[in-house]
Amino acid sequence: MLLSLQAKMNLDYLDDITLGGPVQTVASDAAEIMRTGAEIGISLNISRCELTAHSDTLVNDTLLQSFIVIQFMYYQNFLTG
Repeated sequence: MLLSLQAKMNLDYLDDITLGGPVQTVASDAAEIMRTGAEIGISLNISRCELTAHSDTLVNDTLLQSFIVIQFMYYQNFLTG
């Protein structure tokens, strides 16, 4: 299942998966995980899924909108001023 995912960042350990990349790619991969997981008898615990995105990012995907949303804003690098 994990080898078929397209996200640029794909980190997994035991039952945790972290995906990163364009919203549409992450949404597609999350749907693939749900579909493939259901085929083998496992499921995502949506109440524990998190979506971290810049506050300007538009997320139109219903599945991703059901995740816990953690937004961040871009701040100028404090070392370079």
